[in-house]
Amino acid sequence: MFALLIAAGLLGAPALELELASGFAHSLEEATVSSASYQAAVFTGQARAALEFADRVSLGASLGAILGGQAPNLVACCGDVHSSPAFTATAAIASLRLRSQTAVQLWGQAGAGVGHLISLQQNDNFEHPPLRGRGGVVLQLAGGARTFVARQVAIGFELQWLRWSNVEQGPGAFCDGSGCPHPQATTALLLLLSLTWSPTR
Repeated sequence: MFALLIAAGLLGAPALELELASGFAHSLEEATVSSASYQAAVFTGQARAALEFADRVSLGASLGAILGGQAPNLVACCGDVHSSPAFTATAAIASLRLRSQTAVQLWGQAGAGVGHLISLQQNDNFEHPPLRGRGGVVLQLAGGARTFVARQVAIGFELQWLRWSNVEQGPGAFCDGSGCPHPQATTALLLLLSLTWSPTR
């Protein structure tokens, strides 16, 4: 999809935008162990390409990854075993963005795509083995602001909410009578700084 967006922009279709963003992600998963918590901030990066079809509307595609490492599952080992927390995930999303026409552009965005929660774990992996998932649907809501510091270059920030599906609790978790592991979803907030290049502007 990225290649199609870039080709359409270079062939004279609506205005093309290329964006790189990086920042931090925080899991909104509820902690299940009082003595442990999820990481407050995990590095994340994203690349986005978009075509502007009207003065305020653009259609884009993004690829993103949360790079918080993957903690080992040592639940079958030695009792009270501790290791580093982990949060690793990917997402490929198609999105629609609406923005203002002011000097400092405000925008809102909604999107959907596919993604994979690779690992999400608290400090105490005896009490809480990693959440992990298979490929599934990812939903996105986002908003932010940007301003052009040169004719074709803008800088900005954004706040994203992401939701991954097809998430399961790893083996060894304390389960209720409904059985375990069971499919579920998990969400996170991302705070990103962005750099946008608009070659056709």
